[in-house]
Amino acid sequence: MKKILIKPFKTFKPFKYIALSVIALFLLIASFNAKAQQQIYFNANISSYHFNRDAVQKYNFAEVNPGVGFEVLKVNSGYAVGVYQNSIRNNSFYAPFEHTPIKINQNLRLGYVAGAVSGYQHVIDPMVGALAKINYGKFGVNLLVVPEVQSLNVYGFIGLQLNYKIK
Repeated sequence: MKKILIKPFKTFKPFKYIALSVIALFLLIASFNAKAQQQIYFNANISSYHFNRDAVQKYNFAEVNPGVGFEVLKVNSGYAVGVYQNSIRNNSFYAPFEHTPIKINQNLRLGYVAGAVSGYQHVIDPMVGALAKINYGKFGVNLLVVPEVQSLNVYGFIGLQLNYKIK
């Protein structure tokens, strides 16, 4: 198993990434059919909880992961973009597709995310996980579950994101 190199703690400075996120948001909005009902959310990345508690201690994983992003959704599919400070204290830019076809009730949908993320082992890494979206009015919570994949040096976690419906 590869050893994770942890860089010294960096202060999270999302402002240089906000411009990229805003540009990406407009590109995402433009990619959808203008006639379709779109929902736009502002997301705040909050934290993660890693399943392998020994790895958290060994690698000193950060489980407070501040960040900002946007989601553009139509019914049960959409795209997200944003930036956050990851568990190895690097800034990460993410851009996944999300699909939540399973509607449990009015406020809870289940599905998956798949896309790309930076700031880990390579310049760009794939990201895949299970997604639970809990919404009530303009407010909501996203829970992302990523499984542990030892051969890829991925430590499984649950990620927490709060969101606010803009449109």
